[in-house]
Amino acid sequence: MRRVQSDVSSAASQVSSTVLTPLSGLFSSAPAIVTPKAPTDTLRTEHFLVDPASLRFPANLDFKSANFKLRTLESSALSQVRESAPREIDLTCNELTSLTVLNRFQQLRVLNAMGNSLSIGGGLILRLPRLQELDLSGNRLVSVPPLNELPQLQVLRLQRNQITSNFQELQRRAASLRELDISRNRLQWRQAGGEFEAGMAVLAKLKRLKDLRFAGNPVRPQPEAEP
Repeated sequence: MRRVQSDVSSAASQVSSTVLTPLSGLFSSAPAIVTPKAPTDTLRTEHFLVDPASLRFPANLDFKSANFKLRTLESSALSQVRESAPREIDLTCNELTSLTVLNRFQQLRVLNAMGNSLSIGGGLILRLPRLQELDLSGNRLVSVPPLNELPQLQVLRLQRNQITSNFQELQRRAASLRELDISRNRLQWRQAGGEFEAGMAVLAKLKRLKDLRFAGNPVRPQPEAEP
């Protein structure tokens, strides 16, 4: 496995072990969300510290709480937030199956949806022209999600899913992607079917990639031994 990791790392241009500073760390604003006193699956106006309509850029909407168990983002409270207000939204460990409601927030830079119930489909078609960091780790993804309408994406975290396919989608962000974590998925890249060469070719096109994490995938660069 060490040999495979070495091969994968060398294929990406100038991939290093340097851990890049998360983009979210560059953004700061006053808290806008209050922690619910009891578990809730619905977002309400009472969960905002201020009138949602009064929020201005760069607002940070942090729904990362043990009592937030949101199943949908369809709510009158969120609809009151100005389209230009949020810069960062954290939805860690909720129960969401769709993120498309967030497409109205065209100034959004950071979106964390780690640990939800997201799977490939219409709920993951994101159209966020300024998004730079996307975390979809720990969901139910079986393939790399669509990236064609995320032109400024720099950081993509997909670890701890069940991804087996659509690796070539990463080429859409060859000009911007600098950090990729796709570790602990199910990418096999068998030698016999040309999958290994195809996967390595994709990585070679990510010229700006500096941080690649790939461990925990059952890659098979050598032909399988005959019984």
